[in-house]
Amino acid sequence: MALHVSAIIAYRVFKKQNLVRPMITGYKQMDGQPSPLMFKPLIMAVVTLLLSGLAVYLLLTYF
Repeated sequence: MALHVSAIIAYRVFKKQNLVRPMITGYKQMDGQPSPLMFKPLIMAVVTLLLSGLAVYLLLTYF
């Protein structure tokens, strides 16, 4: 808890960024244009889903 509060104070003093308001509201004022979203290929999502499903199956079967 103290580390968390210390980090918020350090950001306010050294980086001149208020983190409390964005944590409460969920919105932060940004300078310039936001960068476009970059998505990974669909095949990576499918492979990840299959591997995690296999891992769960193996864990439930052998443990």
